[in-house]
Amino acid sequence: LFYETGKKNTEQTAPDELPESARAVSAILEAGHGKDLVGIYAQGGCFAGFANSLGQRNWFASYSFNLNWSFYHAGDKAVKSSYAGFNWSEEEFRAKVEAAERHLEALRRPPKTIKPGRYRVYLAPAALESFLDVLCWDGFSLRGHRTKTTPFLKMIEEGATLSEEVTLTENTAEGTAPNFQSQGFLRPDRVELIVRGRYKDCLASPRSAKEYGVEPNGASENESPQSLDMAAGTIPRGEILKRLDTGVYINQTWYLNFSDRAAARITGMTRFATFWVENGEVAAPLNVMRFDETVYRALGGNLIGLTAERDFLPDSGTYQGRSTASKRLPGALIEDFTFTL
Repeated sequence: LFYETGKKNTEQTAPDELPESARAVSAILEAGHGKDLVGIYAQGGCFAGFANSLGQRNWFASYSFNLNWSFYHAGDKAVKSSYAGFNWSEEEFRAKVEAAERHLEALRRPPKTIKPGRYRVYLAPAALESFLDVLCWDGFSLRGHRTKTTPFLKMIEEGATLSEEVTLTENTAEGTAPNFQSQGFLRPDRVELIVRGRYKDCLASPRSAKEYGVEPNGASENESPQSLDMAAGTIPRGEILKRLDTGVYINQTWYLNFSDRAAARITGMTRFATFWVENGEVAAPLNVMRFDETVYRALGGNLIGLTAERDFLPDSGTYQGRSTASKRLPGALIEDFTFTL
C-alpha cells in the first residue's frame, strides 16, 4: 500500500459555462433534419474527491459536453463526427455539421479501391487519436522505459527522433482529468513528454517512482496520459485538400495494434468516410484499407505538417463511471504512408 502522506489539500472547480441542454439538443435535431442521424450527447459535471485518515482533502470538478454522432448512408458507409468542449459555439458546431454533410454527399459516389503501396495521407484528429492511443500503451511510462517495453525504445537507446513539429504534453491544467490521482498524489499542470521531436520525460506513478528512485508526477498506476496535448502546426484546416493534392483523406481508424512494438510500428484499418482525393478535390469514397507504419516515419521524416486548428477529444468511455481522460490534437499531413491490403 503506497499513498500520499504529505497532507496536500487542494480544491479546483472549473466554471460551469455549459449551454442549456434544450439549446444543444435543438441544434442537434436541426442538424439531423432529413438525414439518418445517430449519436449520443452528454453534458454536465464530473467530480472527483480524495480523503485519507491523515487529513488530506482534495476536490475536483469540471464541466464539459461531448457529442458523438454519425450521418448514416448505407451498408457500412457512414460519416462519424464529434464535437466537444466547455463552451458551445453555434458557429463551430455548424462548421462540423457542414463538413460532415459534404462527406455524406461524397459517400453517395461509387467506392474506389486502390492498390497497396505508399500514398500521401491526411489523418484527421480522430484518426490521429487512435494512432496515439496505441503509443500510450507504455509509451510514456517510467516502468515501460526501465523494463524496455516502451515503443519509444529507439528514441531512448539509439537517439531516434520525430519531426520537430511534434510536441506532446500531459496538459492537466487544460484537460478534464482531476489534478490528483487515486492515491492522493498531485499532478503538475504540465509534464513535457516529447519536445520538438525529442523525448524529454516520463509519467511516473508513485510505485514506479519508489522502485526507480525518482519523484512521482501524479501518474496513475498504468502511467498513461490522461490529458494528452499535441501542439498545433501551421497548416490551415481549410487548405488540407489542396495540400493533400492526390492521396487519401482518413477520418477514422480502428482495430489498431502494434505489429512491431520495439520499432513503434502500428497496424490498423481505415473506417468511416475515408476518401480518395485527386487534384485537391474529393473524388470517391475509398474501400477499407489496412495500413502498417512506424511512428518514426509517420510523425518523423515523412510528416509534412500539422493543422493549426485542433480538436478537443474527450474519452467517451463509461466503465465504472464517465471517463475524465481527453486529448487535444491537430490533424496530420503525411507523405508515403504505407497501405498493405
